[in-house]
Amino acid sequence: MQDLFPLLNAAFDFALGGVAVVPSHYPVPRGEHPCSGALVLECSCGNLWCATPARHLIGAYRLDDASTAAADVCRRWMAHPDGNIATPAGLLFDSVQFHDPGDPEQVLAWLEGHGVTVGPVLQAGPGSLEFLVKPGPIRVPQTHGTLTYVGHGALVLLPPSRTVGDDVLAWLRPLEAELPPGDPLVDALAQLPDPLDRL
Repeated sequence: MQDLFPLLNAAFDFALGGVAVVPSHYPVPRGEHPCSGALVLECSCGNLWCATPARHLIGAYRLDDASTAAADVCRRWMAHPDGNIATPAGLLFDSVQFHDPGDPEQVLAWLEGHGVTVGPVLQAGPGSLEFLVKPGPIRVPQTHGTLTYVGHGALVLLPPSRTVGDDVLAWLRPLEAELPPGDPLVDALAQLPDPLDRL
């Protein structure tokens, strides 16, 4: 089953660890790019103008349907074997999405070198990091377009969920790492220097 149902197995692991999960939409092929020939992906919901592609709940599922029960997980991912794995923000953690062109390990090293506690970190494709933090409102500077706070009422995708950019979410720092408060992390990320100045 490990090879045939990787998302189901991952969802089981999260549920066994106490993380309530629920299936999210996922990327599906739309065709080839007319110039490059590269595969073009879209959200499985079928809406070409989907505002949150591969990052919203399937069908009638609601945030309240997130579960740690093995029977729920098995039934839901057997029905949607390609479903991304989502958990409601605000239950165990919130997240801070950060977009930066630099080396992600360099970003983490800069933060830790400046005394900032870094907890679990996800990489969701080139230049896209997601920091898991303690639940609670976080102040994000309105002028800082590279930072997005994901809190109560929103979803956090978990590995090995996939994006419409054909990237697979992966851990840079494990889920078991201690969750830091969000505000100090956001303040530090807002002051992160350009990549060449981080060395």
